[in-house]
Amino acid sequence: MALTTAWLTLLGAGCAHPLSQPASPTPQAGSPPPNLPPLSEPVVWILGPVRWPVLDWHRNLTLARALLAAEYIPEKEPRMILLHRGTITIPIDPARLLEGEDWALLPGDRIEIQP
Repeated sequence: MALTTAWLTLLGAGCAHPLSQPASPTPQAGSPPPNLPPLSEPVVWILGPVRWPVLDWHRNLTLARALLAAEYIPEKEPRMILLHRGTITIPIDPARLLEGEDWALLPGDRIEIQP
């Protein structure tokens, strides 16, 4: 797994806050997020260049922890991260993660990484 030092630092630090606190969620323009098959256990899906695209959900899972566990593959930072929750899509600038922000994840969330 090759990541920049700043990207690794972001994944190990920061504090989680509920999704209701970041900037107002805006729907993603264009096509809806892909439908993924339901599983019997609660999971979080990671869509993009990662080694492990399905992660078991647990109470303390955050976006930064999920990205670390999924093992993001490219050497450069992603240009955008989209958090799909139901019909809501929340765009997240990776710079916000580098500044210490983090988001709590819920079962069934889909994280789309745009390299």
